Amino acid sequence: MRRYLAGLLFLIILAALPPPSEAVTVFEDTFDDLSGVDTVHTTARVDTAAGVVTLPRQPMPSSVAVRKLGYEYAVATADGIKVFTFDDATGSLVENSALSIPTVTDAIGLAVRNDEAIIWALTNDSLTMYSFNGTGMSAVPGMVVTGLSNTLSVATWDGQTVAAVLSRSAGNTGLVNIYREVGGVLTNTFTLDTGLANPIAITAVPDTPDFVIATQTAVYYYLYDDATRGYVRHPARDVLGFSSVVSVSSGETGFVALDYSEAEYWMYTDPSGAGRVDILSVGGLTEPVAVSLKPGSYEYAVVTDSGQIQYWMFDGSGMRRNPALETTVNLARKYFHPAEYWSKVLNTPRDYDEVRLTVQDDIPAGTSIKYYVSSDGGSNWTQVTPGTWHVVPPGRQFVVRAVLDTIDTSKTPKILQVKLEATTLLLRDLRVMAVAYNDPDQLLPTSSFPVEVKAGAEVMFEVTSEGYAERVHAVFSTGASIELSPKEPIDQDINTWRGFYTVPVDTEEGAIISVTLTAEKGSLQKHLTADPLIVVNGKVLYSVELALTK
Repeated sequence: MRRYLAGLLFLIILAALPPPSEAVTVFEDTFDDLSGVDTVHTTARVDTAAGVVTLPRQPMPSSVAVRKLGYEYAVATADGIKVFTFDDATGSLVENSALSIPTVTDAIGLAVRNDEAIIWALTNDSLTMYSFNGTGMSAVPGMVVTGLSNTLSVATWDGQTVAAVLSRSAGNTGLVNIYREVGGVLTNTFTLDTGLANPIAITAVPDTPDFVIATQTAVYYYLYDDATRGYVRHPARDVLGFSSVVSVSSGETGFVALDYSEAEYWMYTDPSGAGRVDILSVGGLTEPVAVSLKPGSYEYAVVTDSGQIQYWMFDGSGMRRNPALETTVNLARKYFHPAEYWSKVLNTPRDYDEVRLTVQDDIPAGTSIKYYVSSDGGSNWTQVTPGTWHVVPPGRQFVVRAVLDTIDTSKTPKILQVKLEATTLLLRDLRVMAVAYNDPDQLLPTSSFPVEVKAGAEVMFEVTSEGYAERVHAVFSTGASIELSPKEPIDQDINTWRGFYTVPVDTEEGAIISVTLTAEKGSLQKHLTADPLIVVNGKVLYSVELALTK
C-alpha cells in the first residue's frame, strides 16, 4: 500500500521561481562608426557609411605624380605606367609614349623627378628606377630592389638618386626605408620604424630633404637631422583628427590630405603648425584613391576608384576642375588580402567560458572569412563557427577577430554585423523541495543541508543550471543514478531541473547520503556536490512517493 503526499505548497513555490533568461550580450556592432573597432590591429576596411567590413582595395596612395613644369603627370595603371602631357598644338591631353612604361603593369605607386626624366616604380615586392634612354624609358641597371613586402607608397627628391618607401610592419606600423645609389647599386641606407599605426602614404617635401607621412587619422612631418643623418618628428607641423586618410601629397608650403570624400589643403604656418585652407580644399569626391600636388602651385590631381583623373586648379575664389587636363585610365587596383578586423576589448563583470558569435556576412565564391574569439584580451584565440556555442578559456576580456581573404582579387567578402554572446555552464541553487512523511518542524523547500529523511521515503529536489545545459543527472552515494527533467526547453540559458530520489528502505539510522550533480552540454561538464545532503532519521514500513508533485 502506498500513501501520497499532496504537493500544493510546492507547486505554488515552483510557480514563483524566476523565468529563464538569455545569455549576456557582450558586444554587438553594425559598423555605423568606429567606436567598437580596434583601429590599431584592424587592417580591413571599415566603411561606416555603408556599415560594412571588407578587404581593402590595394592601396595606391602614390599612383599619380604631377610634374612641376608644364602640364604633365604619370599614372600607374593596369596597362602600364602612363605619362600624359597637355599638347598646346591640339589643346588636349595626350599620352606621352616616349616617357610611358607599358611593361610595368603591376605598379602600385610611382614617384617622378622634376629635373630629369626619371620614374620610380613601386610594386608589391620591388622598387625600380627607370630613366629616358633617348627613345624611351628603361630600367637602370643596378637600380632595383626586390623581395620587399607590405609596400604602400614611394617618394623621391630632385637632384639625387634616392627613393623612400613606406611599408607596413608586422605590427601594423609605418616602416620607412630610404634607398640610395651606392657604387652603382641601389642600397638601403636608412630605416625608420615610425611606430605610427595604420600607415597610408609617404610624400617628399620639395626643395628640402624632409618627408611627410600620413596614417589613417593623422599627418606627420619629419625633418632631416644633419647631426644624426636621420629623421626626427616636427610636432608643430603634425595635423591630427582625420578619420579616413587614403593619400597625401606635400608641396613647399603645405600639403593635401585625401580621405574618402574630400581633399583638404593644409598650409604650413610655422611656428604654429598648419591650418586648413577651405578655398583650396575640395569636397564631394567619390571614392578617391590618390592625390598629387603640383610643386610650386595650388593645383592637384585626384585619382578615383573608377580610374578617373580629376585635375583641380585654383581660379582665384576656389578650386575648379579643368576637363582639358583630365582622362580616365584602367587602374591596377585589386583587393588587398588577407586583412583582419578586430573589435575593441570588451570587459565583462565575471568570467565566462562559452561564447556564441552571430554574424551577418556575405562570402562570394573564392573568398573566405575565419572568425576567432579571445577571452583574455587578444593573447590567445579560439576559432569559432558563427551561430554555434564554443568553449573558450574562462575569461572576462573578450575580443572578436575576423580574417578576410580571397583567391580572386576582384572579389571581397563582407561583414555587416557581429554579435557576441557569452555564458558559462554551471549548476547552482540545489534545493530540497519536498520529503515524504516530512517532520512538520523541518521547513521546506530548503537549501540548508542535511535534511532529515526517513528510510524508504521519497525526496523531490531541484537545481538551477546556467549555460544552456542539455542534460543534468545525479549520482547518490548509495549508488543510485537519477536523470533530472528540465522545466523549460533546453535551448534556454537558465533552466530548472527536477529529480526524485527514494532513500533505500534498509538504510541504517543516522546514515549520511551525499549527491553529485552533473550538467552536460556537448562534451562540457560541470559538477555540484552536496555532502551531506540527507541524514536518515526514522523509517517507514513501505516506500512513500510524492506522486502529486511529479
